[in-house]
Amino acid sequence: MLPAILALLIYSNTISK
Repeated sequence: MLPAILALLIYSNTISK
């Protein structure tokens, strides 16, 4: 589940930027 959360965080960061 950790990788999924990490991917989501990175995805959110990418959209934010």
